[in-house]
Amino acid sequence: HDAHCHEGYVCFERSKKQHVPGCIGLGVHGKDYCYDINAAPINQLRSLSGGLRALAAGLGECQGSCSADADCEGSLQCFFRSVDGLEEVP
Repeated sequence: HDAHCHEGYVCFERSKKQHVPGCIGLGVHGKDYCYDINAAPINQLRSLSGGLRALAAGLGECQGSCSADADCEGSLQCFFRSVDGLEEVP
């Protein structure tokens, strides 16, 4: 969770050895890593949690976790993944 990271960094949650934005190497299988959000591509999926989620007036593009379209900013829609969570977000 983002709360575990130093100020200015966010948690990149992963289940395998996905590349962590701005980092070199594979890291440990299934371990999460903190990274500088400014090092991420603009369309990097990002899950807001804890205090960050509570402060969000409307989730922006590629931000989550939403429960309904009303959680999203403007005309953005909430995308629900299936149980396995492997679909790409459109």
